[in-house]
Amino acid sequence: MRKFVVLALAVFCVAQLSHAATITVSQAGGADQTTIAGALAAANSGDVIEIEDGATYSEALPVPFNTGNGGTILNILTLQVAAGQTPTIENTAGAFIFGPVDASTTVTGPFVIKGDSNTSRLTLKSAGGSVIGSGPNNASKQNITVMNVNCVRTGGGVWLNLLNDGVHIVSNVTTAGGDPNGAGAPLRYGGPNYTGSCTVTNLDTLGALQNDGSQKVFFYGGTMVVNNSNIVSAGGAETSECVGTNNNATGSITVNDSTIAPGVATGVLTRRIVSSMGPCTMTFNRCNFGPTAEVPFRIMNGGKLVIAGTPTTKCSLDSMIDTTITPTATLIPFSVEGTVGGDLTLTDVSITKPAGIQTFRNIPTIGRSTTVTMDRCFMKNLAVGNGAFTQSNGGTCFFNLTNTIWMGAKPGTTAAVFGILGAGGTNSCIINLNFCSFVGDTTLVSPGALYWFHNHSAKNNFITANYCIFDDRSMGGGNASFTHSSLSGNISLVSRGSFLPNQGPSAAIPADWIVGTTAEPVDPKLAADGRLTDLTSPAIGAAVGSSSQGMIDIDGNPRPLNNKDLGASQTPFPNAASGWTEFK
Repeated sequence: MRKFVVLALAVFCVAQLSHAATITVSQAGGADQTTIAGALAAANSGDVIEIEDGATYSEALPVPFNTGNGGTILNILTLQVAAGQTPTIENTAGAFIFGPVDASTTVTGPFVIKGDSNTSRLTLKSAGGSVIGSGPNNASKQNITVMNVNCVRTGGGVWLNLLNDGVHIVSNVTTAGGDPNGAGAPLRYGGPNYTGSCTVTNLDTLGALQNDGSQKVFFYGGTMVVNNSNIVSAGGAETSECVGTNNNATGSITVNDSTIAPGVATGVLTRRIVSSMGPCTMTFNRCNFGPTAEVPFRIMNGGKLVIAGTPTTKCSLDSMIDTTITPTATLIPFSVEGTVGGDLTLTDVSITKPAGIQTFRNIPTIGRSTTVTMDRCFMKNLAVGNGAFTQSNGGTCFFNLTNTIWMGAKPGTTAAVFGILGAGGTNSCIINLNFCSFVGDTTLVSPGALYWFHNHSAKNNFITANYCIFDDRSMGGGNASFTHSSLSGNISLVSRGSFLPNQGPSAAIPADWIVGTTAEPVDPKLAADGRLTDLTSPAIGAAVGSSSQGMIDIDGNPRPLNNKDLGASQTPFPNAASGWTEFK
């Protein structure tokens, strides 16, 4: 029985393809039809409609768009353009919606709309609503491909509204027009627990105008991949974020090698670059980010945000900090919010500009654990106020840092916290550091930072540091490097480590650590960028024994199996055959 059903399905599909025809359209004549509506009325499922000229077709097209011969809802349809032609189709009746109009009819596609090439595009214009849309969210899965198309909207709505659970492909698409006072988004995709996918390549949203409360790319769930795209604002009214998710969004959205930049309207920046509001994973690989206001990256409701560069080319977030537009006091780069919170992972990321009053802000409901993971990151001169590393007003925070350099914070005129301003709620910060370098800077403010690792609410920071460098020589004489903190871990170097007697536990720094005093500090001999270059440094080869952690350093250079250097960077290490191995 099963074989019979499969065979019958195969015969049905072959029958559809065997009857497929190409219907040509040209206003100049010599084609099968002179209008798009006429071609649709003559089409059967599987047919191809090809536009042979570069004319403008202004017509009232059917809803759904895939309505064919005798009013039949076509299951498969292709609309394409002949070589070298750049026609325009303006649907005076509204959007190009692929049916069914309700969930009672099974229509899967594929539906294909494509221009000839990236340079010879088809232009679609909608008088209202979406430019291209899928059927109802609860309808059968549809597969829609849009390639080499300019989407232009004259009113409020969505340019590409792909909310049906299917396999969608968007390539070489530009969005333009719209209403600066109207809601909408250039691209919306997905739904909760969707199993489909949407792959986007070379999407440009620069010309799309929309109002406050809108997004450029909005994700509802499923699997979405965006490559080599320009997700930017035209500088119309302020929008909520460039890339955002629905509160219930599940699955993942990955953005690769793209520019994500809010626009500037009358000196007002978009509030956020990214807002993860659902329990999904958002990943940004090798992307460029533009300036923004308030909180560039916000995570809520159990979302996970990942930002990554490469070991040799860090993903710099400096471009998102523009002090000529946004005062640094109002800008907090990363914020975890809401009743559930979320997690953040930074790999090969750098920030070297002063940011806001905190670098990380954690304010979920008390009891929610939040994890910040960093590997091979370079962070310098970040906070100008209360917390260079983080301020936590919620539940327990876990910080896992490896191969990371964190250089002197820039407090205000009054000395402020340099390192970690710990949990403001009822819980502690659990801090795991492996091969990290923390470096103060007395040139920024005198007498330097008041504390390095400090818990604002008198809860303990539990710090496990393996093979780290704490160059705290910039500390004022009466200040402390570690307050409300307990320390453990393998050998590390602390230039001038101290506790304040009335600030937290009295536990000493581990006995096998290299520790100086205020009177006689230990100089790790770091370069100006916090890296090890001086082979006479006491940190050279001090990570005795073998360790599976930190096998490559902040720059992607390998470490030896035994006797690695302390801190984030590895100096050239002895090679039995050729002596010192120089990294290039």
